[in-house]
Amino acid sequence: MTATEKVYEAVTALLEEIAEVPADTVSRDSHFRDDLDVDSLLMVELSAAIEDQFGVNIPDDEYGSIQTVGNLVDIIKRAQG
Repeated sequence: MTATEKVYEAVTALLEEIAEVPADTVSRDSHFRDDLDVDSLLMVELSAAIEDQFGVNIPDDEYGSIQTVGNLVDIIKRAQG
């Protein structure tokens, strides 16, 4: 399993825990608002959990530009260096 796949699996697990979205229904192309019903409050919770789990600091303005799960995975990978 690649590092990107590990990040993706962790993100889907967090989505399942925080937003109650079954991990097996999520894809990299899943849109947070349109497909997963993740509103801004859930996104804040998700961002805090991601920063805790991955030890990365993602600026708030970057979260505003995240549309899909794949976008988020890419930003986490970039923040990890």
